[in-house]
Amino acid sequence: MMFSNNSTVTNSSLETIPEAALPVEPGVIITEAVLAIVGNLLVILSSGWRQTFPPAGRLFVISMACSDLLLGVSFAVSVAPAEAGRWIYADEWAQIIATAECSFHTLTAIALAGLNLDRHYVLKSNRGLSGRKSKLFMFLAWIGILSWYGFSAAYGVPVEYDPIIARPVFDLSTFVWFTVVSFALFSAAGTAALFCVTLVLKALCCHQDAPPAQQPGVFHINLAPAAPQIPPQAAQNGDDVNARWYAKVVLLLTIGQLLTYLPYSCGLLLREFTHVDVPPTFIFWSYWATCFNTCVDVVVYSGLQQSFRTAVYEMAVSVICGVYNVCCRKNRVDPTAEQAIELTSL
Repeated sequence: MMFSNNSTVTNSSLETIPEAALPVEPGVIITEAVLAIVGNLLVILSSGWRQTFPPAGRLFVISMACSDLLLGVSFAVSVAPAEAGRWIYADEWAQIIATAECSFHTLTAIALAGLNLDRHYVLKSNRGLSGRKSKLFMFLAWIGILSWYGFSAAYGVPVEYDPIIARPVFDLSTFVWFTVVSFALFSAAGTAALFCVTLVLKALCCHQDAPPAQQPGVFHINLAPAAPQIPPQAAQNGDDVNARWYAKVVLLLTIGQLLTYLPYSCGLLLREFTHVDVPPTFIFWSYWATCFNTCVDVVVYSGLQQSFRTAVYEMAVSVICGVYNVCCRKNRVDPTAEQAIELTSL
C-alpha cells in the first residue's frame, strides 16, 4: 500500500509536556505485548488443533485472536519509542501502526458482536449462524475496515506520535469527516456487541427448561432388595446449572470489557475538542486498560473453556514428546547394529 507523503509524523505534544513528566511505563507495554502475542497464538493454534467451538463461533473467536495478536505485535514496536520519548522509526511505520490500531480494535468489537449473535440464535432456535454467512460477514468486515483506514492514511490524514500513550495516532482535528466516520464505526460495533450480549444474558436469565414429557405408567417387579437410586435428571440439571453460571460470568465480563473503552474515549474527546485539562496519567492508564482486553479476550472466550485447556495440554505434551524424541535419538542403540557387532566379534 502506498502512503501519501503529505502525511508526516510529528511530536508536537512534546512541546507542552516535559519528557520527565510523561507517565509512560515501558514495563506495562512489554507485559501487555507478551501476554497478547503468546495468549492469542495459543488460541489460534488450539482452534486448529481441536474444534473448541462450533463452526461460526470458532470463526469469530479466531478473528478476535488474529486482531488481538496483531495489536500485540504493534505494542511490541512501541516499546523503544516509549523509552526514547519520541518516534524513532520511519513515518510509514507510524502510519501502518495507526491504521492497525483503529482497524483491529473495531474488528475485535465486530467479531464480538457476531459471536454473541451466534449465541443468541443458539438459545432462541437451537441453531447458530451458518458457517457460510459468518465467513462472508467477517470477510466483508475485514476488507471494509482495513480499506477505510488504509484509504484515510493514503489520502493524507495526519499521523502524530502521542508521547503520553507512546503510540502513533491519527490527528482527529484535521479532517472532520474522518473523525465522524471513525467514531461512528467503532461506536456502532461496540454498541452492537453490547446489545447482543444483553440479548444473550436476557435470554439466559428468562429461559426455562420445558417440563419433561409424561411417560405412561410402567411397573417393574423386582424381588431383590431395593437399592437407593440417583435420578438421572439430577446430574443433567447440575451440569446445566454450571453451564448457565459459566455463561453468565462470561457475559458479565464481556460487558465489563466493553465499558472499559468509555474512560479513554471520553478523555480523548475532551482533550482534542475542548479546553479541559485531562491529566496525562489518566490518558495513559485508561488507554492501556482498554488495550489489556487483548489479553483478557484469551481468558474470557478461551481460557475458561475446558476444550481449550485440553487442546493446550495436548499440544504441550506433543511438543515435549517431540523434543524428547529428537534429543534422545542420538543416544538410542540400534538392536540390529548391536547384534551385528556381536557376530563380528565372534
